[in-house]
Amino acid sequence: MDMQSIKNSIEAAYENHGYCFGIRAMTGVQTAEVGSILPNSYHWEDGVSTGNEIDGTCAIGFDVEFGEIESEQHFLKMVELVKNTYSGQVVVICGSQNIDEPHNDQDEVVIKNAKVISII
Repeated sequence: MDMQSIKNSIEAAYENHGYCFGIRAMTGVQTAEVGSILPNSYHWEDGVSTGNEIDGTCAIGFDVEFGEIESEQHFLKMVELVKNTYSGQVVVICGSQNIDEPHNDQDEVVIKNAKVISII
Protein backbone atom coordinates (compact mmCIF):
# COMPACT_ATOMS: atom_id res chain seq x y z
CA MET A 1 0.00 0.00 0.00
CA ASP A 2 1.49 3.32 -1.09
CA MET A 3 0.18 5.72 1.56
CA GLN A 4 1.31 8.83 -0.33
CA SER A 5 -0.68 7.81 -3.43
CA ILE A 6 -3.75 7.21 -1.25
CA LYS A 7 -3.31 10.61 0.40
CA ASN A 8 -2.96 12.28 -3.00
CA SER A 9 -6.16 10.64 -4.28
CA ILE A 10 -8.06 11.73 -1.15
CA GLU A 11 -6.81 15.31 -1.46
CA ALA A 12 -7.80 15.46 -5.15
CA ALA A 13 -11.25 13.99 -4.43
CA TYR A 14 -11.80 16.44 -1.58
CA GLU A 15 -10.94 19.36 -3.85
CA ASN A 16 -13.54 18.05 -6.33
CA HIS A 17 -16.31 18.17 -3.72
CA GLY A 18 -15.87 14.74 -2.19
CA TYR A 19 -17.00 15.18 1.37
CA CYS A 20 -17.70 11.64 2.54
CA PHE A 21 -14.99 8.98 2.49
CA GLY A 22 -14.92 5.28 3.27
CA ILE A 23 -13.05 2.00 2.95
CA ARG A 24 -14.78 -1.13 1.70
CA ALA A 25 -14.02 -4.57 0.34
CA MET A 26 -15.44 -5.65 -2.97
CA THR A 27 -17.06 -9.08 -3.07
CA GLY A 28 -14.94 -12.04 -4.08
CA VAL A 29 -16.36 -11.93 -7.62
CA GLN A 30 -16.55 -8.15 -7.95
CA THR A 31 -13.60 -5.84 -8.61
CA ALA A 32 -13.36 -2.15 -9.33
CA GLU A 33 -11.05 0.30 -11.04
CA VAL A 34 -10.16 3.82 -9.97
CA GLY A 35 -12.94 6.05 -11.28
CA SER A 36 -15.63 3.35 -11.10
CA ILE A 37 -19.01 4.33 -9.66
CA LEU A 38 -20.09 1.51 -7.36
CA PRO A 39 -23.58 0.04 -7.26
CA ASN A 40 -25.84 0.55 -4.27
CA SER A 41 -25.54 -1.85 -1.34
CA TYR A 42 -28.31 -3.96 0.15
CA HIS A 43 -29.78 -3.83 3.63
CA TRP A 44 -28.69 -6.74 5.83
CA GLU A 45 -30.23 -8.00 9.06
CA ASP A 46 -28.36 -10.41 11.32
CA GLY A 47 -25.90 -11.32 8.56
CA VAL A 48 -28.58 -12.00 5.93
CA SER A 49 -29.39 -9.76 2.97
CA THR A 50 -33.01 -8.63 2.90
CA GLY A 51 -32.77 -8.06 -0.85
CA ASN A 52 -33.74 -4.41 -0.33
CA GLU A 53 -31.40 -1.98 -2.05
CA ILE A 54 -30.39 1.11 -0.07
CA ASP A 55 -29.67 4.53 -1.56
CA GLY A 56 -25.87 4.30 -1.61
CA THR A 57 -22.78 2.16 -1.09
CA CYS A 58 -21.80 1.02 2.41
CA ALA A 59 -18.29 1.51 3.75
CA ILE A 60 -16.40 2.12 6.98
CA GLY A 61 -16.09 5.87 7.21
CA PHE A 62 -13.06 7.96 8.09
CA ASP A 63 -12.71 11.69 8.57
CA VAL A 64 -11.03 14.02 6.11
CA GLU A 65 -10.45 17.63 7.07
CA PHE A 66 -9.32 20.16 4.49
CA GLY A 67 -8.24 17.35 2.16
CA GLU A 68 -6.16 15.40 4.68
CA ILE A 69 -6.93 12.24 6.63
CA GLU A 70 -7.72 13.44 10.13
CA SER A 71 -6.09 10.43 11.84
CA GLU A 72 -3.72 8.33 9.75
CA GLN A 73 -3.47 5.82 12.61
CA HIS A 74 -7.28 5.37 12.61
CA PHE A 75 -7.28 5.08 8.81
CA LEU A 76 -4.63 2.33 8.85
CA LYS A 77 -6.52 0.52 11.62
CA MET A 78 -9.70 0.58 9.50
CA VAL A 79 -7.80 -0.72 6.45
CA GLU A 80 -6.48 -3.67 8.49
CA LEU A 81 -9.96 -4.32 9.91
CA VAL A 82 -11.46 -4.50 6.41
CA LYS A 83 -8.61 -6.68 5.09
CA ASN A 84 -8.91 -9.10 8.02
CA THR A 85 -12.71 -9.26 8.02
CA TYR A 86 -13.64 -9.42 4.33
CA SER A 87 -12.24 -11.10 1.26
CA GLY A 88 -11.83 -9.30 -2.02
CA GLN A 89 -10.26 -6.13 -3.27
CA VAL A 90 -10.10 -3.23 -0.76
CA VAL A 91 -10.89 0.23 -2.09
CA VAL A 92 -11.19 3.81 -0.88
CA ILE A 93 -14.40 5.49 -2.03
CA CYS A 94 -15.86 8.96 -1.81
CA GLY A 95 -18.97 10.91 -2.61
CA SER A 96 -20.64 14.17 -1.79
CA GLN A 97 -23.29 12.78 0.54
CA ASN A 98 -23.57 10.33 3.45
CA ILE A 99 -27.08 8.88 3.45
CA ASP A 100 -28.28 8.64 7.04
CA GLU A 101 -29.76 5.15 7.28
CA PRO A 102 -31.57 4.21 10.50
CA HIS A 103 -29.82 0.82 10.62
CA ASN A 104 -26.21 1.95 10.09
CA ASP A 105 -23.58 0.06 12.08
CA GLN A 106 -20.98 1.91 14.13
CA ASP A 107 -18.56 3.83 11.82
CA GLU A 108 -20.64 2.82 8.77
CA VAL A 109 -21.32 5.37 6.05
CA VAL A 110 -23.66 5.00 3.09
CA ILE A 111 -22.21 7.03 0.24
CA LYS A 112 -24.47 8.13 -2.60
CA ASN A 113 -22.88 7.71 -6.06
CA ALA A 114 -19.72 6.29 -4.48
CA LYS A 115 -16.64 6.60 -6.67
CA VAL A 116 -13.48 4.50 -6.27
CA ILE A 117 -10.54 6.86 -5.75
CA SER A 118 -7.85 4.38 -4.69
CA ILE A 119 -7.20 0.65 -4.56
CA ILE A 120 -5.34 -0.65 -1.53
